Amino acid sequence: WVGYQYPGYRGSQYLLEKGDYRHFNEYGARHPQFQSVRRIRDMQWHPDGCYTMAT
Repeated sequence: WVGYQYPGYRGSQYLLEKGDYRHFNEYGARHPQFQSVRRIRDMQWHPDGCYTMAT
């Protein structure tokens, strides 16, 4: 899963792997919330980064 700081998959990204996170800094965040989430398999990988697939 990838969590995003703002709605609409915007802002800082946080990679969330299987497991428990007791504090937001354990997944690299500076703030205690993220406002949108998406599965990694819903995304297309590219050597220069990860981009949403066009529909």
